[in-house]
Amino acid sequence: KKYKVSYHELNQEVYKLIQARDFDAAITAAQQCAACAEEKFGAEHPTTATARQNVSVLLKKVGRFEEAAEQLQKSLKIREATFGEDHITVAQTLHNLGELARLRGNFEESLSHYQRAFKSKENNYRFDKQMQLSVAATLSNMGEVLRILGRLEEAHKVLYKGLRIREMELPELDLDIAISCEAIGVLEQQLGHLEKAQELYERSLGIRGCRGDGGGADGDDDRESEMQRLLGEGHEDCFNALHNLAEVAFQNGDDKKAETQPGFKPEAEAHLERCLAIRRKKLGADHVDVADTILNLGTLMIEETEREDDAEQFLMESLSVHRKHYGEKSHFIRKSSNNVAEMLRRQGMHDDALPIYKDCEDISLTSFKGDSTLATLLHNKAQVLVEMQAFSGAEPLHKRALKMREELLGAKHPLVAVSHESLGKMFVGPEHPEVATSMVLLGNILKYQGRYEEAMKMLETCLQVREKVLGLEHTDVATVLNNLGVVYKLL
Repeated sequence: KKYKVSYHELNQEVYKLIQARDFDAAITAAQQCAACAEEKFGAEHPTTATARQNVSVLLKKVGRFEEAAEQLQKSLKIREATFGEDHITVAQTLHNLGELARLRGNFEESLSHYQRAFKSKENNYRFDKQMQLSVAATLSNMGEVLRILGRLEEAHKVLYKGLRIREMELPELDLDIAISCEAIGVLEQQLGHLEKAQELYERSLGIRGCRGDGGGADGDDDRESEMQRLLGEGHEDCFNALHNLAEVAFQNGDDKKAETQPGFKPEAEAHLERCLAIRRKKLGADHVDVADTILNLGTLMIEETEREDDAEQFLMESLSVHRKHYGEKSHFIRKSSNNVAEMLRRQGMHDDALPIYKDCEDISLTSFKGDSTLATLLHNKAQVLVEMQAFSGAEPLHKRALKMREELLGAKHPLVAVSHESLGKMFVGPEHPEVATSMVLLGNILKYQGRYEEAMKMLETCLQVREKVLGLEHTDVATVLNNLGVVYKLL
């Protein structure tokens, strides 16, 4: 026979190499193990399917997502033929395929896999605790994909359903509940429900206790996989929840609270640098998890003028790695590129920023059918054109962004107010010192166009939204009132 050692001996060798953190050697051994299983048990045997899944887990670990998906597809074919489409191993394989598609930025494909996995699990394993938790993991990841695709109402329903299952089946301080709270917090923040988002982030942090348990999507459905448990390293500590909590405080107008949040600015930077050192050592410089951490560091530095060179280096490095793994049309490329364009805008490099925003817009239209992120990109691109005094180009972009935000987020969402205010400011008139004092959103003194009636209408709409959402005493309400006062004086 081709293999002088048994399948089980090869399998044990794989586990030893994983424990030694020698992933390249572990992948080679796992591939040999899969070939041995196919020779000994047959190409369509369930043991061969498990061996191929193990190869997939390791390939995913080192960021080789396409190869990992190929192995899982072979495993899925065997399991469907052996057990039928509604078997739990088929559902688990579909969940893991959904995760790989999500990591590659193929969100429609990812959603399809998650939906099939959920249907199988819910229909056949309703009264088993472990399977209920497996259902919750699929719901959590499905909700994140729906959110990215801009299907916010569906995401809201799915994420809360997953949280309710976890609350019924798990201890109050279980990490999976923290992960659900953070995911829902991101959604609530996107919907403009800032107090609810803050409550969820604080609950997540209370569970984690800043232990370095981190956040993000639930990842693989690994209840059958001892290998995945061996590979587990935890997540990116508490940074995401801490940073989100600080961001919500800023959106609520509480700058002082935001700046003193644990993990914000210098604390966050130190936290991320520690995470980056660990990930580079364990995963290598070209791994997507390393790129994600680098992206977070670069994003943190964008607003610091004295750190522009560092921010540019980090952002370009993350973009290079994301391109290598995801190609040119993924959500991750769009996110990285948008941050690069924003950095260039802040540096006054408008001509360099505009084509990057255009590339991001094209990705949104071709891959995401126009989601809420596209509205943000259009808004940012319009801001660049305003700063370049190209008002005829900026106005239709602002109006497109406003229309999309109203349709996707609702007329009372704070981002709708932002769009109204930006349009209103663009119409106000020539340079005016009183106007300059209230330029919070644009951050610069702009040249205006003398369209006072339109400015008044837009700012009054913005005022109504902000008073309803933020309250009469909020600083952002005062900002809009100040702008309206200037317009009334000019009428």
